Amino acid sequence: MFDVQLLIGEGEIQSSNSAIFERRNPVTGQVATRAAAATIADARAAADAAAAAFRAWSQTGPSERRAMLNRAADALEARTQDFVRAMAEETGAT
Repeated sequence: MFDVQLLIGEGEIQSSNSAIFERRNPVTGQVATRAAAATIADARAAADAAAAAFRAWSQTGPSERRAMLNRAADALEARTQDFVRAMAEETGAT
């Protein structure tokens, strides 16, 4: 099973009311993914964190931005099989 938290600021956190939602494999009925269910307060906190981060990001030069985005892309690509597995379980298909 794949657990997903909220990403607010630089950390992964539960929703402020600890609520979750589940995605089930339609073939087996088993829980495939469990994710934090964001509240309005969580959405506001995420927007506030993004606004605060923008100040530094706007002062970052294009070469450094490109390097950071490439590192993020590499990190996502390294987890390709995790994403494929999660999607297959959520949809019940390959």
